[in-house]
Amino acid sequence: IHAGAGGVGMACIQLCLSRGIHVYTTCSNGKRDFLKERFGLEERQIGNSRDVNFKEWLLEETDGCGVDLVINSLAGAFQLASIECVGSCGNFCEIGKFDISHHSNLDQHLLERNISFHAIDLLPMFKNGSKYGKLWKKYLDRGFERNEIVPLPTYAYHMDSVKEAFRYMGQGKHIGKV
Repeated sequence: IHAGAGGVGMACIQLCLSRGIHVYTTCSNGKRDFLKERFGLEERQIGNSRDVNFKEWLLEETDGCGVDLVINSLAGAFQLASIECVGSCGNFCEIGKFDISHHSNLDQHLLERNISFHAIDLLPMFKNGSKYGKLWKKYLDRGFERNEIVPLPTYAYHMDSVKEAFRYMGQGKHIGKV
C-alpha cells in the first residue's frame, strides 16, 4: 500500500489488518513512527516512498515472490517499479490519475506473470444514477458496522485559508486528510 500515512493508505491498512492480511506499506521516513504506533507495524513492513528502491526492499521481504496486491498512487518510474512488486497471478490497483490522464505507456511485458491491472476511480460510482452506488453504500455501511472503517486524522482549514491548506499539503508532511 503506497502512501500509507495518507487518508486512502491508512484506510487500506486498517481494512487489511482487520481482515488478517499481512501489510507492507511505503511512506516518507518522517512518517514511519506514526504508522508503527497507529497500526502496530514493524520496521520491516515499511519502505521508503521517496525513491524506487522500495522495489528491492519489498522483493527482499517476500523472498523474490512479490505481493498479491499493490494499491498504487505513484506515477512514472514509481508506477513501473510498483508493478514489478506484484507476484504471479497478483493484482495491481491503480488509484492515481496522473499516468492514466497523461496516456502514459505501460510495457505489456510487465503483466506477463498473469497480473491483473485495475484502474479504480470511485467517484463516478457515487454519482446519481450509477448502478454501483447502492452496492458501495452497502459495503461502506458494513465496514462501519464491523469497525473496519475508522475515523482518520484530519486537519481542517477555514475556507479563507485555502492557500495555506494547499501550501501545507504541498509540503507532503501531513498525515491523513486535509
